[in-house]
Amino acid sequence: MEADDKFSYSKTETLRFTTVKRLQLYPNPVTTAVIVQLNTSNNNLTSTITSIDGKLLHQQRGSLQQLNNSINKFLPKLKPGYYDVKVQDQKDIFSSRLVRH
Repeated sequence: MEADDKFSYSKTETLRFTTVKRLQLYPNPVTTAVIVQLNTSNNNLTSTITSIDGKLLHQQRGSLQQLNNSINKFLPKLKPGYYDVKVQDQKDIFSSRLVRH
């Protein structure tokens, strides 16, 4: 409402809600194997695992299944602690924290 007691309506806009892509790691904390889940059909993904201080520890390119296989082969090399996992497609970067027991 305006100071002179008049009012006007705002323009109506249409909103489109799409499926939110979210990176999930489970189980987390992990001991022997982890499942990386991301709602995407993109087969051109890049995953990285970095230490908390930002040191790149592992990187892989491929489909989500290839990333899962590669991360699980690398997992035994990780000492117990906290790690950042990122998965990137052509447009977006998704990240999650991994806890290794």
